Amino acid sequence: GSGPEDAALLARLAALPAAGGPHEAGAARALAALAQYLQGFARLEAGGSVEEARSTWRSLGFLEAWKVIGPFDNERGGQFLTELGPEKELRLDATYDGKKRAVAWRALPAVPIGGRVDFAALFEPSEQCLAYALTFVRAARETDAALRFGTDEGFRVWVNGVLVSSKDVHRQAGFDQDAAGIRLGEGWSSILIKSAQSTGSWELTARL
Repeated sequence: GSGPEDAALLARLAALPAAGGPHEAGAARALAALAQYLQGFARLEAGGSVEEARSTWRSLGFLEAWKVIGPFDNERGGQFLTELGPEKELRLDATYDGKKRAVAWRALPAVPIGGRVDFAALFEPSEQCLAYALTFVRAARETDAALRFGTDEGFRVWVNGVLVSSKDVHRQAGFDQDAAGIRLGEGWSSILIKSAQSTGSWELTARL
């Protein structure tokens, strides 16, 4: 559990100034963001409301308006690098052959808590498979940005159809495990994440 001392420490860490050189400033920002993330869950654990937690997380920029599709077969990682339908075309009305049955794009049933998309709760089967999450973000002008994300196991990420990051890894999802520098065009841009799964938990978080 989280006591008052823990909550106070998280609050101080979340307010850390980004002082020093570029490396020190980047480390301070990363630590402050992690503390802010944990602070939201500490509020929930202490009996606070979801809205109170969301207010803590708001400035972290979690991507929450996802559409998802799956599960697709990924027995022993066999289709991690295979170009499946969602990678070939951006068609939200499309259906594809999934692991056990036809699958289609659908919106999340609720706004994720702390940005966590729980694929295991959304898909059956949820082992030896993979799924895709798609969202759109809007920029007032062309701009560079950092996409930070955490995944349960392997991932591939495309921005406006361009592959920006890929890693075949076995792990549990965590906060800001990976980051990719991306270029957002003026107006709407698409972000597509392919998430692989063997067994156990299966989550995704991403933020800008």
